[in-house]
Amino acid sequence: MHIPPLLLLLPLTHAHIVLKTPKPFKFPAYGPSNPIDPTNPDWPCKLPSGVGSLIIDGTPTPITAGVPQTLSFERGNGAVHGGGSCQVSLLPGFAPSKENADFRVIKSWEGGCPARNQEGNLRDGEEAGDYEFVVPREVGDGEFTFAWTWIQRIGGTPEFYQNCAPITISGGSNNQTSSSSFLQTLPPVFMANMGPASHGCVTSVEHEQRKAVRYPNPGKEVEYPEGEGNLFGSVAGCDGNPFAKGGGKGNGDEKQPVNPAAHDESKGTSTQAKPSSSKSKPSSSPPPKKSSPSPSTSISTPNPSTKPNPNSKCQEGTLRCNPGQTPFSTCTGGQFRAPIPLAAGTRCKGGVGVGLEIENVG
Repeated sequence: MHIPPLLLLLPLTHAHIVLKTPKPFKFPAYGPSNPIDPTNPDWPCKLPSGVGSLIIDGTPTPITAGVPQTLSFERGNGAVHGGGSCQVSLLPGFAPSKENADFRVIKSWEGGCPARNQEGNLRDGEEAGDYEFVVPREVGDGEFTFAWTWIQRIGGTPEFYQNCAPITISGGSNNQTSSSSFLQTLPPVFMANMGPASHGCVTSVEHEQRKAVRYPNPGKEVEYPEGEGNLFGSVAGCDGNPFAKGGGKGNGDEKQPVNPAAHDESKGTSTQAKPSSSKSKPSSSPPPKKSSPSPSTSISTPNPSTKPNPNSKCQEGTLRCNPGQTPFSTCTGGQFRAPIPLAAGTRCKGGVGVGLEIENVG
């Protein structure tokens, strides 16, 4: 008996979204548009192991506290993966590291980020959205690392994107003690889908149902660019950030069963709801009821036709059914990444291709 494919297939010709403003640090060799690597985590800020520090590209972006600022993205990079959820956060100084990565959130967008009302990737001529944020005056003046983080709504596998930028803040508090204390009242940035760096937290259920993540602690400044119709029914079941309350335990939704019949792959899930700028965290609603897959459902994705070659470079976005037929890998940055398990009771048909065929076992 077949079930609908769990993976949405996206065009392979687009680069992922890259931060434009604030102007980011220079990007390392792994590339500006790739997600954080779950097999060799370059968290934070895509800083590879062994690299001492990030390099400022020109001068830091000046930002006035209490004044609206623009978050924007480079044009021509169209892989927005149906939007998703984003956060912007701050870390004092210009020296983020694995030991110094306590980013604190100043605003969250749940759904519709970095593009609004998108079923897949941007088409030629379309652009990602601009978004507005304000640095609270209580943050204080000084040098900070600004981080934009994004969990995409659809794609081969759940991923975590981060771009960082050096900024200088003025117009805020001059009291460094109160500034530091205020930052600690803000929520830690949500972390997931980064392997050991996020302690096993994976947003697999949201991803398989093609819903944007509801952050467990988005903070006071929250915006819903598409309304709330395209968000997952409940908040994320884990947070891989060790600074979060209960975070770093990897005890979240990666252990929950997959509901393959919770959506119809033939229909887009983008909502046309009017944008909302609600400032309060939404109350959690119960997750959608689960139903059994229909035995008459057919597979619409193409069958993979080539055998995997672990030593060769792969085409961006292709998928590989690994030995055992229960884990699969997605090609990112020219390499197949760490295997991702399928739902219990399902398997893929072996091979490599732009689509995988998923079927029930037994």
